[in-house]
Amino acid sequence: MASVFNPGPTGFLPVNLLGGRVYSGATRSIPIASGYAQNIGFGDLVSLDANGQIVRVDTVGNEAKTSFALKPIGIFVGCSYTDPTLKYKLFDQNWTSGTVASDAVAVVVDDPDAVFQITLTNASGVQYTASAATQSNVGSNIGYYQPATFVNAGGNSTVSGNLASSAVTDALPLRIVAVVPESALSDGTFTQVQVIYNAGKHFYRQTTGI
Repeated sequence: MASVFNPGPTGFLPVNLLGGRVYSGATRSIPIASGYAQNIGFGDLVSLDANGQIVRVDTVGNEAKTSFALKPIGIFVGCSYTDPTLKYKLFDQNWTSGTVASDAVAVVVDDPDAVFQITLTNASGVQYTASAATQSNVGSNIGYYQPATFVNAGGNSTVSGNLASSAVTDALPLRIVAVVPESALSDGTFTQVQVIYNAGKHFYRQTTGI
């Protein structure tokens, strides 16, 4: 059975910073274009478009990813906007495709040194019930899996880490830095790990602008 600690993929959840530094909850507010026509969930990878506004990193689902379609600026953890009908500000965990609001703002964990917890699946997005990650996977690089449905009913991302892609190649976008002990299965393997952006994969760590 799936780990009771986290029964399914929920994207990237910030836990601390490199070096064991405490994550203080710091975020950056970045505009979202009114009517932006993609769903974004809590824990999703986001980037900037040519206008400096938030967009999803991935807009194609139901596939394993071995690289970022766009260099991420960070992880989406909510948004706010004035509802055009109700005429007052709303604070949401997720962005609903096509929302019309001229003052929409995404809340983003944009620290390139952030460490994130993520649930592991295989290359088809199936969560492990045995033979998941071990300590030997720490230090390896992995890709991730993006389902066809971007956001679940709770407003969270559906992205998972693709353990099947674990390798030493520097092309992969994420690096495992720890297993999560609380996610242990009965065979002693782990359904969750902590990851960081691989070298040069974060928007702030590339020299090319937009």
